[in-house]
Amino acid sequence: MFLGDDDRSPGQDRGDKTEGACQLHRGHSFAATNVLHDQGALSRLCLQMPTPPVPHSTRLRQRRPPEERRSEGLRSGRCTLRPDLGKDHRMTLELTDLGTLAVRTGDSWRFTRGPLGGRSTSILPGATWESERVRAEAVWVNGTYRSGRELAEVNVRAMLETDDGALLYLDYFGRFRPMQMASEGGPVMMAGRIETPDERYDWLNATQVVGRGTLADDVMTYEMYALE
Repeated sequence: MFLGDDDRSPGQDRGDKTEGACQLHRGHSFAATNVLHDQGALSRLCLQMPTPPVPHSTRLRQRRPPEERRSEGLRSGRCTLRPDLGKDHRMTLELTDLGTLAVRTGDSWRFTRGPLGGRSTSILPGATWESERVRAEAVWVNGTYRSGRELAEVNVRAMLETDDGALLYLDYFGRFRPMQMASEGGPVMMAGRIETPDERYDWLNATQVVGRGTLADDVMTYEMYALE
């Protein structure tokens, strides 16, 4: 028996437990085959219906090159990019001298073949900071060192006390090439930050410190600047 051979509408109870199994969709072709076993159980029901057409509003539009989209946006006012951007509106940075930081190196504990390369830790003998606005001596300073195949990174933390009794906490990172350090003593490019509760030095809390260091006679000397 094939569905559609009699005059009953789709979904009408035929006594073969296929009620509601098939429904005609207006405007689409429909084909169904129902193969029954002796016990009357439904073995196979095949519906073949075409995929409804995609509405025009949801069809994917071919993307045009970025240059065309950008120029159209500029003409229509939908884009806030300025045509002259990059000519006379480049960002400028200034460096303000922060004096010299001298860090004395010391003994360290190290391994060379860790999962991230070589590691070492040091309790450093001392450090001094000399500048027009700050004169300070370290009361505590230590550092860690990580080395890879091409680059090495040092992280130094120090608590310094100024000549007028303020405490400054300095934390900086520096990167360098070990082979160049061994042959030329540097350079080490550093970037750091300072924290202090003392209002006289509050300006340091918002200062980004950068500098360039060289090693000579077991002393790493940095020329430091405030990046503004």
